[in-house]
Amino acid sequence: MNFKFIVAMAIFIIVSMFNLVLVDAQTTTAPLTPTTGTTTTTTSPPATSG
Repeated sequence: MNFKFIVAMAIFIIVSMFNLVLVDAQTTTAPLTPTTGTTTTTTSPPATSG
């Protein structure tokens, strides 16, 4: 029972972390993925300069 409880807690933590990542990805895609951050900065130079 202790092992099952530990596994359940681990799954819960992993799911919660994925939920946080998904929410962050929906709200702001730049910080989590550096590739999108670089593409957004390169595609919009006036926003960065201005």
